Amino acid sequence: MLALLTGCPRSGTQLLTRLCNTHPEVRITMEFGSLRTLWMPPKFLALHQIHAFWSRKFPIIHDGHGDWRSRRAWLSSYKFLLRFLWALRRFRYQDVGPRQLESVYRDVTGCKIVGDKLPAYVLSLEQYVLIENLKVVVIHRHPAAVIRSYLELVQGNWRRIPTLNRFNNEVEVAKLWAQSVGILRRHWESVLPISYERLCEDPVGECRKLGEWFDIEPEGFDLSCVQAPKPLPRFSDEVLGQIREVVHEECSFLGYELD
Repeated sequence: MLALLTGCPRSGTQLLTRLCNTHPEVRITMEFGSLRTLWMPPKFLALHQIHAFWSRKFPIIHDGHGDWRSRRAWLSSYKFLLRFLWALRRFRYQDVGPRQLESVYRDVTGCKIVGDKLPAYVLSLEQYVLIENLKVVVIHRHPAAVIRSYLELVQGNWRRIPTLNRFNNEVEVAKLWAQSVGILRRHWESVLPISYERLCEDPVGECRKLGEWFDIEPEGFDLSCVQAPKPLPRFSDEVLGQIREVVHEECSFLGYELD
């Protein structure tokens, strides 16, 4: 079964991926971008995946336990890439669609549920929900927490990424959140929505949903990677008013309150 994990950046996609990878029947790559190149020739896919691998500052594969940036995780990622490219050779005379991609992933990992996590997938959700047998999971999180986390990275590790320069204030990040949630709303019945807050407060219940969605035993998930969320940040009245104007409709839909 091919799976896609996504959500607005800083909504908990990384936590969701790590949790999924603790299950013995699941292996999800971390922002490998493999679902961006569906129905492309294998040579194009191979070049794209090599570039995606070397452009990342973190491993693309991890079993969900321990330090996900460890040397062991990097070694596993190198091995995964080489085996992925080798398995791709079987389809060198045809375009690589969902069925072929799933076959490559399963050859490499030996897992029942395979796929990729990438926040950017949410912007193309209308295309992915049309793919037969593709299981899409979208995680959402309170906009205040997303805004805080996003700005911390834009002002820190992401400050040298030119494409993110415009997301340098609360309102711009709020617009990105509203856009992502708006897309999720339109396809709510076609995906599995996961609440970051509920995942942290009731991981057993949310893992039960994941188990049903993927048709696997929910007891296989290791909940030790799930921790309590940080308290929500507070904004000035002026900034809060600007944020509320952008996100009020989506907040109402998801049941979030802005104080």
